[in-house]
Amino acid sequence: MSIKNILVALAPRPGSDPGRDYAISMAKSLKAHVSGRLYALEPEISVGVFGGLPADLLQTYRANVKKDAEAAGKRFDEAAAKAKVQATRHLTMVPLAAASTIFARVARTYDVSVLAQSSDGIYHMGDVFIEAALFHSGRPVIIAPLKGHSQFAADRVTIAWDGSLHAARAVGASMPILALAKKIDILTMGEDSKEPEVHAADLVRHLERHGFDVSHKRRNGDDIPKTILKETEKTSASLLVMGAYGHSRLREFVFGGVTRFMLANATVPVLMMH
Repeated sequence: MSIKNILVALAPRPGSDPGRDYAISMAKSLKAHVSGRLYALEPEISVGVFGGLPADLLQTYRANVKKDAEAAGKRFDEAAAKAKVQATRHLTMVPLAAASTIFARVARTYDVSVLAQSSDGIYHMGDVFIEAALFHSGRPVIIAPLKGHSQFAADRVTIAWDGSLHAARAVGASMPILALAKKIDILTMGEDSKEPEVHAADLVRHLERHGFDVSHKRRNGDDIPKTILKETEKTSASLLVMGAYGHSRLREFVFGGVTRFMLANATVPVLMMH
């Protein structure tokens, strides 16, 4: 099954939007339709003199965020027209918590959703959309990095494989992209004795039966996420495929983890699935 229907969360901030650029280039390469979603975020604050915002201040804020979102939508329209891809977009004014929930539900009827890696500061709220899509859409999510690749490519793909259910789902969801790859690297972490646990040889055999050029690499190291990222940079991978949140979200938040590290530090597009 090919990818023909792409959803992208458009960043309302001014300037570049790697999620937009990646989704449009992906649509062009795969001859797919791309749908942009914009959310002008309402403040979850009451209106009033005591304990709330003055009505005129709230009205001004709403007008400004809507203006910024409409400007981002116009940039999306122009970029899609320039790339000559079929595109639609939709703007909704809604509180942040509702916006992320709505986006995840919308993503259920798309082949893949694309989001930009979160910025620091006020725009760090992008993680809320990413996690909502991962946990509640049931569809694969691609995170476009702020620094690095901003255009879709699939020449060389790295699969971070640990034999988990989440990793298996990510590989299955990425098959239309893997079919475009000239080379696929399966990366596992740990000693030889752990090999039966992750079934890397079985995954190699599975992908070879699909006609893919596959190799397996095993690396050791205490810092797993940094090792994975280093390998993708070393091979100039155009995409990293991995499962998301193999441990609980709370445990990853407190103790760190591969998923959170990649959300913050990846320099290559990452296709994730929970």
